[in-house]
Amino acid sequence: MPTEAHEILGLTSKPDNLLGWHLCVSRGLPAVALKNVAKLLGVTEKSVAELVLGSSALARKGDLERDASDFAYRFALAWTALLARPGMTPEKASQWLRATQPALKDRVPLLLLRTNQGQGYAMTAIERLA
Repeated sequence: MPTEAHEILGLTSKPDNLLGWHLCVSRGLPAVALKNVAKLLGVTEKSVAELVLGSSALARKGDLERDASDFAYRFALAWTALLARPGMTPEKASQWLRATQPALKDRVPLLLLRTNQGQGYAMTAIERLA
């Protein structure tokens, strides 16, 4: 199972900087990125696409649309940050992302990852986890 953000996103190497990440996301990440997100969450790819991104998120011509790529990137960052927390396991990370969190005013972190502002809010909560 992939553990690094670039691996989760189906990239063979890690971009050197934020501009490199921007270019990867803008061009569209490989379709395997959404499959990996679903696998890590323990749900179907269709569920992730419909719940978080809308049905248009599914890959066309092998690559994800920009919005789907952006979400997958945000997920990979949150996932790797969660696993860096003491005592965190993949199962606990999946559960944390899918459940309402008191630290987020009872919002679901996975849904917050749809926007830049929501991602910032979720990442702050992750940083504060003991």
